[in-house]
This record gives sequence, C-alpha cells and structure tokens, in this order.
Amino acid sequence: MSKPTIEGPIGPRTRIAGRDLTYFCGTSYYCLHSHPEVIQAAIDAVQLWGMGAATSRTGPGDISPIAELERTAAIFFGTETAVCLTSGFLSNCVGLAALADKYEMIFIDEGAHYSNHLAASAMNRPSFVYNHNDYNHLETLLKTKLKPKACPLIVTDGLFSSMGTIPDLPTLATLAENFDGQVWLDEAHSFGILGPRGRGLADHFGMTSSRIHSGGTLSKAFGSFGGIIPCTHAMRERIESQGAYRGASPPNAASLAAASCGLKLLSANLGWRDKLWSNALELKKGLTALGVTIEQTPVPIAAWQSGNEAQMQLLRDQLFEQGFAIQFIPSGGYSDAPSTGTLRAVVFSEHQRAHLKELCSAIAACQSQYCS
Repeated sequence: MSKPTIEGPIGPRTRIAGRDLTYFCGTSYYCLHSHPEVIQAAIDAVQLWGMGAATSRTGPGDISPIAELERTAAIFFGTETAVCLTSGFLSNCVGLAALADKYEMIFIDEGAHYSNHLAASAMNRPSFVYNHNDYNHLETLLKTKLKPKACPLIVTDGLFSSMGTIPDLPTLATLAENFDGQVWLDEAHSFGILGPRGRGLADHFGMTSSRIHSGGTLSKAFGSFGGIIPCTHAMRERIESQGAYRGASPPNAASLAAASCGLKLLSANLGWRDKLWSNALELKKGLTALGVTIEQTPVPIAAWQSGNEAQMQLLRDQLFEQGFAIQFIPSGGYSDAPSTGTLRAVVFSEHQRAHLKELCSAIAACQSQYCS
C-alpha cells in the first residue's frame, strides 16, 4: 500500500485518500489539533500579528503570544518559567547544551528519540548507549566507563513512542544521585499524558528533584507546534545563552496562540485525561483478549507483534480496506521499535468505546488469515 494522504482534520474519524476511516494513528491524543477553540485562537493570532515577528528572539523583541505561551506553560507545569522553541526536536538539543557545565559524559538509552542521539553527538563528549530500559546495564556502564570525578548525564524518553513503554524514573534518579549526575527526559509524548496533572514522567511517579530536567513538544497532546522546556529561572538563563536558541526563529504566531489555548483547555478539562487513560486500557484489554502481548499501562499507545513483518503489513492493509487506520513500523523504522517490526494503534480521548470494539473485532476477523 502506498503512503496515503490525509485530507482533513485529525480526529477519531479522519479522511484519508478519499475515505473516512476510524483513525488510530498519529499523536493528537486529545484531538486538540482540530478543536474549534484552538483553531480560532490560531486565526485570531494571525489576524493580529501576521505569521510572526520575522526575527530571532535576540532581535528587536518578542511578539505577545510568546510571553503568553511561556506564562501559560509555566502555570501548567508548575515551574518558575518555561521557554518555547521552534520544535520539540530542538528542545533536546538546547536542553543538553544548556546543562553542559553539569556533566562530562553522556549515557543514553538506545531507544531514545533520534533528536537525543543527535544532541549527544553534538556535545563532543564521551557518550555511551545502554540497552533499552536496562538499568543493570546502565549501572555497569556508569561503574566501568565513568572517569574519576566526572559527572554523568543520563538521557532517555519520558514515554517511548513506538512501544508505549515508560522508563523507571525512580531508578534513574537514584543512579544519578549515586554518581552525582543529571537526568534529561525527552517528554514529547509524556507531557500532557502522564501524571495526575499531565506534567510528565516525574508527575506520574510523584517525584521532584533538581537533578531531573525535561523538554518536550507542543505538537502532540497540546494540539499545536513548537518545543517547550519548563524550567527554573537559572535554567532559562542557560538556555538563552545557547546558539540554537539565539539564532533560531521562534514559532509562528498561530502556533504560539494555539498552544496556549491547548494548554488552557487541557487544564480546564481534567476529565479528558481520565477518558484517555480509560480508552487506552479498554483497547489493550480487547487486544489482550485476542492473544497478543501488550504493555498494560494507561498510555495511549498500543503496540504488538503478530506474525512476521509481511504478515503484519498485510494485516495493516486489510484493516485499512475495512475502514481502520493503524500503523505498521518496519524493522529499523523508529528509535525504540523492535527488530521484528511492530503494529501500533494510538487511542484518543475522543474515541468512543464502539470504535475500540469495532477495531478489535476487525483484527480478530483478519489475524487468523494474515498472522500466525
């Protein structure tokens, strides 16, 4: 099947290649990308400020939506301040650079997003990759590779996007404490999703620590585009000294206003997160009943293997023909995807229980034909 074209706004039902499909792909976990208030906020911002300031943040000055977004994000995350950037990809590069005087060596999860591996390589410091979510391996590397008196930076995702796994932050924090190190979390997928306040992995585990730092994106749970680093005022000063911050254009006015609106909507509608978690567990319950092995966590990503790569791709294509869009990630197709490839379905807070049951019924009808 050739790569289809999305022809309408993202939601539980999305138009793709001329057909309205029940959609289980992407990362618009609350469907805020198509929320009327988010769209109107973007329209209003363009009418007031045009597309943007057409200058870097060290130029004549920021437009008002930048300051508004950073205030809104700081309130949402409960931090002293927050810094918005052009992309979530850039958040990791800027974050690692801003912490540069706090570490001499980097230890990074092999399944971490590409942007983290790129950021680590750009630091021009000794860097070691530990096996995915294998903390015994990480500890061994820390004991055998860390130079005397050197401080490590441990880098990982807050929520791994292919398989929907989460790291054991208490263990990572303990290792950081034991070796006088720091932890950087790429929370692109965990911001807005994990924790009772949606603040990410530390919120999920009920933890606070000056050794834990994180950045993420506004392009997933929050319905817009751009990067965000919730932080202290001291960390903000570090970020503002970085060339990637100083030289890059900020997000456009529409994205800034849309992100502020998305953050406010998510803060005001706490039940959305409960619905998302409930839908995630319901889908995983249905998939488990079909005999597949799946992570039983309330994150909106369900990934599983069923047969070989050819069989999984056939299943994906057959489901598409029946009106369901799920994803097949081939071997080597993404950072934390297994070598066998994987099927992946993403659930939204706006999916109805009927959507979940219909998908599981369609998979059950197909898998005996296409999967061993």
